[in-house]
Amino acid sequence: MTNQRRTAVAPLSGDGRNRSLAPYLRNRRRRLVVSAVDAASESLELSALARRVTAVETGVPASVVCEETAREVCLSLYNNHLPALCAQAVLKVRSRESVVVPGERFAEAVDYLRQSGRAE
Repeated sequence: MTNQRRTAVAPLSGDGRNRSLAPYLRNRRRRLVVSAVDAASESLELSALARRVTAVETGVPASVVCEETAREVCLSLYNNHLPALCAQAVLKVRSRESVVVPGERFAEAVDYLRQSGRAE
């Protein structure tokens, strides 16, 4: 018998931190949030973010999304998805202005989505 070592699969980023983001980025709506903030380049108002996510989910331009649906998405983002992404330092929410901005680990999240083929 030969002595064989088991080797771990290398994480996507090479540093192992992206692995911990994977569970948070499995959700499509969270991936859409990261993609929308990435496309905006700097920051995005929560209402505009909700409209962009709603547009992708419904397959219509952001300018014609249903206001009620966009409001429901906004509540879902605010109550569920943004807190999870903020807890992982992917995003920050400046609550006074209702603006979403990239967090310390935002670039890692974007890299993870691109490398895993899950960017939208």
